[in-house]
Amino acid sequence: MKKHVVLGACIGLLISCSPKTTTSTQPVESTSKTLSAEALQGQTLYTNHCGKCHKLEPIHEFSESKWRKIVPDMCKKAKLNDEQQSLILSYVLEELK
Repeated sequence: MKKHVVLGACIGLLISCSPKTTTSTQPVESTSKTLSAEALQGQTLYTNHCGKCHKLEPIHEFSESKWRKIVPDMCKKAKLNDEQQSLILSYVLEELK
């Protein structure tokens, strides 16, 4: 019996400490706006990359100037390239309008 409890605890610990491997399923705030092709690509990047590590807060929680600081910093940490950064920023800025 004691072996089963220890084994169960070890399995539970391993499962809880394993890295998150699924893509984000957090919905991005819905909008009635029609987004450009660039912004739609940026929305996908935002959801799949930013949503891996962060709760996706509503875009309107931050100002344009704040987003212009956040996006480059986070893209650098996420190892996203300049094109991906530009697409994410396009999405965020279109959502702010």
